Amino acid sequence: MPRSKSKGRDRTNDLQNKIKIRRQSRSKSPSKRQSSSFYHQIDSDGSGTISFNELCQALKSLSYKSPKGEVDWNDDVVWEMLDAADADGDGEINEAEFLNMMVR
Repeated sequence: MPRSKSKGRDRTNDLQNKIKIRRQSRSKSPSKRQSSSFYHQIDSDGSGTISFNELCQALKSLSYKSPKGEVDWNDDVVWEMLDAADADGDGEINEAEFLNMMVR
């Protein structure tokens, strides 16, 4: 039985829509290169890790809202964020930990 042309078009349209959705979802999250660049901006002393103070400074300078919608970050919220990203438990965020955090 021959395929109908409309089924072929429907499959093509479905595939095009899936590709479009994937491109849109990718564009919403930063690339690895963008995240790495941002990491090095936050690491203001060039130590190779982001300390509590550097993270506080970065969040406040960006006026980034906390998960509770507050612009003024308190120490407890920043420590929670740092602890969530700090996989090796050294109290600072290295580049690999930062990149992992950015893709969550």
